[in-house]
Amino acid sequence: MPGFFPSNTANTLTKLSDYYIDWSRVGELFASNKHRYTWDQLIQRGMILASSAYGAYAGYNRADNGFGLSSSLYSMAGCFIGFAVSHLLIIAPLIYKRHQMNQACMASQHEILASIQTLSKLDPGNREITNLIVNIINLVDSTNNISLSDENHANASQTWGRRKNLMEKINCRLKSDLKLACATDLNSHIDTLTAFWSQDTQVIYDKLRENRLPSSSVLSENASSNGP
Repeated sequence: MPGFFPSNTANTLTKLSDYYIDWSRVGELFASNKHRYTWDQLIQRGMILASSAYGAYAGYNRADNGFGLSSSLYSMAGCFIGFAVSHLLIIAPLIYKRHQMNQACMASQHEILASIQTLSKLDPGNREITNLIVNIINLVDSTNNISLSDENHANASQTWGRRKNLMEKINCRLKSDLKLACATDLNSHIDTLTAFWSQDTQVIYDKLRENRLPSSSVLSENASSNGP
């Protein structure tokens, strides 16, 4: 069900918000034409209506000059503010979850950086290692820019879920490779490492998904997929 914004506009706004707010779903909660509502959905819709109505009433009173152009503008502004505030309160838990996923991504990136620094010290000046590090950095950059937006929804939660999941897998695989390189002769494994990390980005993603992470690191990407 579409929200209040065209898909292109919603996707652009979602990207500008760093996928913290899914603008394709703003207004969707209110505009939905489903007839079987849960109590939570009814309460949320009630909050939107009440907040919008109060905003319009407060704006009208602020104009304080009777009904006219000024009071109409104030009422519309108050209604919009009330609508925006009510939506913000409803989606605040989702924004916090996306923030947590962002923090998890950053934590994985810090560990990846530490692994890269260790790798660079194993054989300073080794051209193969330098190219390997460049490939890993490019992969991390690509992962940071993943977007699962489509024609209908910006999919903010799924986007952050995919980024977090892949970043953890990259970190896990790199640690494993680094541990093997440190425990044995680096030169005997450099070709294997280069062969894996120099593959096409999507190929690496597919292979990383085949390797199951410990349960403590697994992310349910769709846990919050139905919110703005």
